[in-house]
Amino acid sequence: MVGRFFKNITYMSFGTFFQFFIAFLSTAIYIRVIGTSGYAILGIVFSLINIFIQLDMPFKLTLVKHNLDYYGKQKDKFELMFSTLYSSILISNLIILPLLFLLSIFLSIIVYKDSSLIPFYSIAILVLIMNRVNIFLKHFLRANRNEIIIQKSYIPAITLEFLSSVTLLLVFNLGVMSIFIGALLRNLLEYFLLRYYSGGLIKHRAYFSLELFANTFRKHIFHNHIQNILYDLMLYGGLFVSTFYLNVTSLGILTIIISILRKFRELFFPLSIHLWPIFSYAILKKMHGKIKEIIKNITFLLIVFNIIIALFLLLIGKPLYSLYFGSKMNGTYFLFLLMMFGILLNTSLNAVRNYFFVLDIKLLNKINIVLITIFFIALIPIIKALGILGMALEFFAINIIKLPIMYFFLYEKHGKVIDNDTFMLFIILIVSMAVTLLIHGNNLSFVLIILPSILILLLGFLLNIKKIIKMIKFIVFEI
Repeated sequence: MVGRFFKNITYMSFGTFFQFFIAFLSTAIYIRVIGTSGYAILGIVFSLINIFIQLDMPFKLTLVKHNLDYYGKQKDKFELMFSTLYSSILISNLIILPLLFLLSIFLSIIVYKDSSLIPFYSIAILVLIMNRVNIFLKHFLRANRNEIIIQKSYIPAITLEFLSSVTLLLVFNLGVMSIFIGALLRNLLEYFLLRYYSGGLIKHRAYFSLELFANTFRKHIFHNHIQNILYDLMLYGGLFVSTFYLNVTSLGILTIIISILRKFRELFFPLSIHLWPIFSYAILKKMHGKIKEIIKNITFLLIVFNIIIALFLLLIGKPLYSLYFGSKMNGTYFLFLLMMFGILLNTSLNAVRNYFFVLDIKLLNKINIVLITIFFIALIPIIKALGILGMALEFFAINIIKLPIMYFFLYEKHGKVIDNDTFMLFIILIVSMAVTLLIHGNNLSFVLIILPSILILLLGFLLNIKKIIKMIKFIVFEI
């Protein structure tokens, strides 16, 4: 029988791939109509909004840790927790709405000296406060493994966003504003659908317990909050810092690359999100053998997947990149590769990172704080020296440093988890990345370098084909 874990991943993956397809299609349209200057506006406004998203207090760890109350027939107790957290979001929305609006006026008039940014900021702030509620409802549903409900809300909402924004852009000529309005309509529809569907699982009471909130804040929310701040801080914090040092064209290019990378990384979210309740249960029951098996199998398959992506970028990535973006992005493929490979290195840690998120979030935060501190100390000097290339190089380098650190702490907890076959595949991944960067960074002979690389990759796959099939069966049927 197919496991529930695999079913939930399948549902979410369908929605994620659908979003990726919509983003892929819409970006091709947007870049040809609003150009890099339009994307510069998106970068200025949403770099600030995304920083506030990262600063928000997340409740995903709390809901994951307490979902057993729901399964344990203690529904009344869980509803008090749910209602307290839900009410805290509504109350805080009333507080941050005017504060963010005043901040946006200050930034528009005093910092950027462009009052035309105020309407864009205003709509983005409304999107932010609605998105906070939507994210909470989705975390509740995922903690209790009800992914299909989320997709019933998400897919119609993102379809509305695409159709409305494209219509406003191409028919009514609203320019960049059409993208902001589309995002607003999407979050409105998603909110009403999530409220409707989740209402059958839990009551949305008007209830708030300060004691209950304080207890869960001290135990889970604070550390989850730190993790949430750190998660995207390099990308969006780096983008925000770049707004003060890069020209409009470079800023637009960086915003475009980050938006595509963000959508690609979201393809891995189904795996991350649905590992949380599984790791939580396994840790509670002290199933150390199960934990090691899950980490080993998923890490192996992620590296295999990342090698395929690296090979794709090596063989046909550049012509497709040029065809998709057009002439406005000529000469930026090497920048894209550096940041994409940073994302790939980071995703190979997916199972390890999510295990520490549930087991010891304090340790995960300490690792990220050290790496992010190094990143921002070097960021301004390297941007001044190398411009947009400096941002890309540093992002790639930090993700290389992160790999051995994470595996060291995994070894400290469980001994040897990553086997020799996985280690060899990881070496193949690094080699394929190095070859790709070498070719596209120095315009070296494509044929002479790529042929031995392909042979090495094919040999690695052939030697591990049985293991790949075995691990896929484990994930589909046994988790």
